[in-house]
Amino acid sequence: MYEDEQEVAPRKRGMTPIRVTLAAGIAQRWPIEGDWVACVTAPAGVTDLTARFDNGEPVPLPGGLGFRRYYKDIALESATGGSFVVLVGFGSVADARSTVNATVNTTIAAGASLFDGGDVATVSGAATQLLALDATRSYAIISNPSTNTVTVRIGTAGVGAATGTPLEPGMTLPMSTTAAIFAYQASGGPVTISAAAVRV
Repeated sequence: MYEDEQEVAPRKRGMTPIRVTLAAGIAQRWPIEGDWVACVTAPAGVTDLTARFDNGEPVPLPGGLGFRRYYKDIALESATGGSFVVLVGFGSVADARSTVNATVNTTIAAGASLFDGGDVATVSGAATQLLALDATRSYAIISNPSTNTVTVRIGTAGVGAATGTPLEPGMTLPMSTTAAIFAYQASGGPVTISAAAVRV
């Protein structure tokens, strides 16, 4: 254990940048003590920088990587070579830089036509189709008229008493889907639900 591992003298605290241009495959050594190392700058596409601490085995140190390691000297080497900036010494480094180069294209357009649909009498205890599958539909508009007193479940052909989306009386549910839409209710009699759609 180094004597500095427990308490680093004030004159040794902090980190020193090593700015170096490495020839391909040629290591360079610095007699610097420390407990942290971080590569903050590396040539684009070069990820083969290694650090050798106290003549030990080489450890990968690509750009952006930093870690704790006690040492009295450090040697840097890159099979590709190039200009690097490596912080060494006592302390730590936090690097939250990030770069995103992206192009996002999106088109938001209103529907070209409105499908009036109509009222559908749903049977009790079984799924009733409100709208058929429609590849031209942007979204559907399902309404449970306020004159009704029954909560209806909206979903697929398998919708039931405990599945689907509950639609209370007086509520309207917009659904962005081209799939067939069904309703389920178990009131003991028919319940009328309104269904319309907006098409592309």
